[in-house]
Amino acid sequence: MRRNALELTAIRTGGVACFSLGHGNLKAEHMAQAFIAARRKMEKALRRFDPAMTASVTVTGHVRVLMAAGQLLAQPKEV
Repeated sequence: MRRNALELTAIRTGGVACFSLGHGNLKAEHMAQAFIAARRKMEKALRRFDPAMTASVTVTGHVRVLMAAGQLLAQPKEV
């Protein structure tokens, strides 16, 4: 997503928050577990950062914000 101009444009234009998994090769059950583990951190990121926002979620439930207020961050912010 960080390198896909069309996806970034869609997120910026829509003014939305997008959370995505860092690994796309997980089974659905493991994807669900990652988002469940990250829920509180995702909620915190939504309170702390303005949309348009993107963040990555790890399989262990960690959240790193990559873009906030429509601007890519020089350094991702761990939530």
